[in-house]
Amino acid sequence: MITKEQFQQAIEQRDAAEKVINEYTKQSRDAFAARWERFDKHNEYFTDSDLIYSATSRCKKCEAGLAYPKGCDPWHQWTCSGVLKGIGTDKGHTALPFSMYEVLSEQQPSANGETTRPNRELDSKSSV
Repeated sequence: MITKEQFQQAIEQRDAAEKVINEYTKQSRDAFAARWERFDKHNEYFTDSDLIYSATSRCKKCEAGLAYPKGCDPWHQWTCSGVLKGIGTDKGHTALPFSMYEVLSEQQPSANGETTRPNRELDSKSSV
């Protein structure tokens, strides 16, 4: 049988773990916010290694693959990779909020290796 002391120790361990998890989450969120601000306000563009690409979905304006920066939160969006990399800075490029659109990532097993990442042969055209 579990003693009251063991139960209390488990609660203390849980509380300590929650503090670590919450601090880690805050630091990750703050780091991404700072990186996004450098992109948004100082034209410090992302590189391909900073981005997760869609498997097949592309920008309707320029045909660049849709992508999002690593470390972003669930309220971010799939964005034209050309915009994120500073290539397509004019208006009208595709942006699809995560909460409103389901886009297949290159990292999902069901993508079967497909990606819109540059410098890779694609097996199919855009599905968006």
